[in-house]
Amino acid sequence: MTTDQIKELIRKESYYFYAHCLVEAKKDGIGPEDILYALLAGKIIEDYPERKRVLIYSMLEGGIPL
Repeated sequence: MTTDQIKELIRKESYYFYAHCLVEAKKDGIGPEDILYALLAGKIIEDYPERKRVLIYSMLEGGIPL
């Protein structure tokens, strides 16, 4: 998966958050809008094709790494 493909899925609103993701993010003060921002502004730093996953790094506003 590429960042362009991820951005297209977000534009199409073709995504969902697992409840566990939202609970864990909330513990760190991160909301769904922060996650979407990170996906749109970040870069892929690791690729796991066998699991169909990528690891994305981004800096949120205020210099918070996510």
